[in-house]
Amino acid sequence: MDLRGFEPQTPSMRTTGIAVAEVSSPGQPDSEDQLRSVMVGTVAVLPCCTAATKAGAWLHARTAIAPCPGSQPTLFMLTPMALEWEQIIVDSSDPIALGRWWAEALGWVVVDESEEIIEIRPEPDQMPGLLFVPVPEGKTSKNRLHPDFRPDDQEAEVARLLSLGALRADTVQGEQHWVTLLDPEGNEFCVLGERKS
Repeated sequence: MDLRGFEPQTPSMRTTGIAVAEVSSPGQPDSEDQLRSVMVGTVAVLPCCTAATKAGAWLHARTAIAPCPGSQPTLFMLTPMALEWEQIIVDSSDPIALGRWWAEALGWVVVDESEEIIEIRPEPDQMPGLLFVPVPEGKTSKNRLHPDFRPDDQEAEVARLLSLGALRADTVQGEQHWVTLLDPEGNEFCVLGERKS
């Protein structure tokens, strides 16, 4: 394993999305095979000799493990960062009315409501939710992001949503397996057909 020319990164360059948890007494690999066995899912914190990195440089172990001269690397396990998808923000001219419409359409519950905003979720403690907020401007073009829903019975679900006030989008559907609808403020969403095996 050729580690010549390697320059360790400083802590400020840590990869986004990775959290580091120390492993107690990880041991020091003494062969290339053992080193490979710890490279996936680990990082090495390298005690460094320069003033710029005297706090300890580190690198992603998939790249290499190269201690500074006369020092030993300390191995750390990589763990996923604690990141939870909490909600999607929906701009609206009348967020309370639109939020309540979606709550009825989806069978979701209202978990937060004020004079201007409303948040709905599948269950009170189940995320992500939809948070409807007021904006002064109206919708002027097709959404860049829209939800898709797959019911047990597409035809019956489309009929139910239309009865609640949804509208069919003015698009040519052809032989597509989904139906594009609009909510009361013109936001697109699709009702999918049966999943193809």
